Amino acid sequence: MSHGISLSETQGLSTPDERERMSGIPYASAIGSIIYATLCMYPDVFYALSVTSGYQVDPSESHWIKVRNILKYISQGSVPG
Repeated sequence: MSHGISLSETQGLSTPDERERMSGIPYASAIGSIIYATLCMYPDVFYALSVTSGYQVDPSESHWIKVRNILKYISQGSVPG
């Protein structure tokens, strides 16, 4: 997770349109996939995962962008160590 990036509950969904848009986003599923990857291959991702996983109940688009960045990092295919 990049330095200076912060997530908070104040970034939560604020409009019905945002809630509608995020209802189709597989946020919790992506968090589960990242958990699996961190346990098996990417222990360096665990911090970013621990921060983003706390927003599974009501994620906003900014939360989803952070999760996508983690997935992009993992998909680059370079396994640490």
